[in-house]
Amino acid sequence: VEAQLDLLKVQLYTIQGVCHIYTNDLEAAEAQLKRALNMLEKLGLEMEIVACELYNSIAQMMIMQHRRWVAGRKDRLREEATLWLETEEGKKELKNQAKILRKQYSYKSAPITTAELDMRSKQNAIKKKMNAISAQMDDTKEMNKTLEAAYRYLVRSFEILENTHGSGHPSVGTACLAVASVQNILEDYEDTRTWLMKALRYMEKYSPVPHRAISFTQ
Repeated sequence: VEAQLDLLKVQLYTIQGVCHIYTNDLEAAEAQLKRALNMLEKLGLEMEIVACELYNSIAQMMIMQHRRWVAGRKDRLREEATLWLETEEGKKELKNQAKILRKQYSYKSAPITTAELDMRSKQNAIKKKMNAISAQMDDTKEMNKTLEAAYRYLVRSFEILENTHGSGHPSVGTACLAVASVQNILEDYEDTRTWLMKALRYMEKYSPVPHRAISFTQ
């Protein structure tokens, strides 16, 4: 009875964590999912089918944490680059970008307006500076560890599903797509393709054949 109650707690904590994910309260989501994971490990059910929903939820939370970090990082880079435009170096680069644009438009029949020239010069200068600042920063490796952890949870979920259901269950192909999506974010395109092809091989066995999902993998 106690074990059944603890299993219900795992499911409850997982549901609560997912609710927090959908409201973008990732700190609360992480706390609830950690509680669920600790309870799951206490029960010794880490490699059972009941763990898959939790692993998938943890991975989803980690992906959202990464996306939030990326968005915040981009905002910080843009703010720093915009302030840099007010410096002598920034003003010089702004003039340089305007010169480049004038040269580009000199070969076109429609001239560029002054307003558009100013806007695009500023955009190009900011983008160039953002890229320069980003190249000097060494923070992506640390944050990518979050995605790598998400990858491991999704692979574990895939392995459990495959061992439990075999190759003919739709959830196995879907699990492959989930792993591929994380590898795509990590820009590991070779492994992304490997998982997409694996998903394709599974899905071709299904009846009825999920043509839309298969076209996505291709």
